[in-house]
Amino acid sequence: EQSVVASETSKLCDMSGMPTEVMLRIFRMLGNKDLTKVVLVCRRWRDVGQDPSLWIWGKVTVMRYYDVQMLGMKRLQHAQKIMVMGLWGGQKLEKLFRTVVGLHNLSYLCVSYINLSSLKPELLVTAVNKVEELFMFNCQMTSKQATAMFEGFSDTAKLRELQIGSNNLSRVNKDTLATVINRLKTVHMSMTQLTG
Repeated sequence: EQSVVASETSKLCDMSGMPTEVMLRIFRMLGNKDLTKVVLVCRRWRDVGQDPSLWIWGKVTVMRYYDVQMLGMKRLQHAQKIMVMGLWGGQKLEKLFRTVVGLHNLSYLCVSYINLSSLKPELLVTAVNKVEELFMFNCQMTSKQATAMFEGFSDTAKLRELQIGSNNLSRVNKDTLATVINRLKTVHMSMTQLTG
């Protein structure tokens, strides 16, 4: 008799036949902490629970190369704010920027105190044109990167706020620089080696 009751109870609790849309509605009521537990229950729950629209991210901090790999996870595809810290260079820096550029809803990027000199200028331009807020304090950019960043600023760029202090912008064409700056809402350019 107990096994019959247990069997009936498990049938009532079985969500395997529940439509994905219903499961998504239920999962949308959960926060990230609870969703983290939900995706561990079974393969089906993981597959449904990985839907990027379920996950709400404030600011994601990337400190190690392992964190870059985590940015590739389906659930992080809607991260809006990325703050990069730590020592980066070479292929790891390129992988980081390629991953960041692939994030669909990214609007804020902070890469302060990171040596960007090994990064391809084209990749930097792509990142700049993708975000609304960019913080690049003391990034040791090359003059080629700085020039490309301002020359590559597209008409469809979303950038509205730029903080680019402690970077050498002395080789950037002044007219190009002025054109970009005039399109922005907020600009902070202290210690950029610009002269009148």
